[in-house]
Amino acid sequence: KKELIRVGVFNKPFTLPPELTLKSPTKQNILCPTVAAAFLRHHRRSCVTRNQVCNWLAHFGSNMADEANRSAFLEIQNRMIETTAKLKQVQNQIRTKEAEKKRAYLTLEELRQLPDDANTYKSIGRTFVLEPKPVLMKEQEQKLKDSEAAIASLQTSKEYLEKQMAEIENNLRELLQQDPGLA
Repeated sequence: KKELIRVGVFNKPFTLPPELTLKSPTKQNILCPTVAAAFLRHHRRSCVTRNQVCNWLAHFGSNMADEANRSAFLEIQNRMIETTAKLKQVQNQIRTKEAEKKRAYLTLEELRQLPDDANTYKSIGRTFVLEPKPVLMKEQEQKLKDSEAAIASLQTSKEYLEKQMAEIENNLRELLQQDPGLA
């Protein structure tokens, strides 16, 4: 039979055999998997008794807690770096789409000022091809709509990433309050 226990700062569910769980003062089973794995490696066993874990934690527990906090800190730090990079990438994509939108809008405004019978040309690489004005206006309107839709989608992604960053910062703050020596 396996029990559900609380793990570290993140309170993520994690299952361990009952022999590796301890009762905390709040009557919850708490044992960091890092501590359990280190205990099993130290004793070269796959199964241990509760008394063995208690004795070992009394002797090595503080060092293992520091190790667990350090590994949690590194995990949070890596998540923060990844999320920051994704956020910068989304911001750059938003800037690019806004520039495309502005270019399409300005081109459309210039096309509207021209008479309907004017010769209009479309740039394809280094050549210019004669195109009717309605075709060019339709293309620019489509570019404008596509850019607006992409910007809306990217804004949603940006908001999600900003919420993730706030959550990561809160986790980091909690960890640093729990163990100020990590700073």
